[in-house]
Amino acid sequence: MSYRDRKGTDKDLDKAIKFMRDADKRNVSWAKLELTDTLLARDSGKDKIEAFSLCNELAEAGNAGGYGRLGHMYRDDIGAQKNDEALS
Repeated sequence: MSYRDRKGTDKDLDKAIKFMRDADKRNVSWAKLELTDTLLARDSGKDKIEAFSLCNELAEAGNAGGYGRLGHMYRDDIGAQKNDEALS
């Protein structure tokens, strides 16, 4: 989180994402939520789609943080693919 929040180092979201991915691969319980937040902070379309997918994984596993972030993403129209036909 130091690279994400600039605590004792220069901010480097790419490096922060790399470390969060590594932590997630090692099954660190909070890493996927932090990875989601860091992807959203980098603010690219591809990152938003990945963050949305991660939140779906978390929510399907019953993770409360995943549910909350997924709700925010739906609210803020982040990462979700629109399906206008479903609205008709």
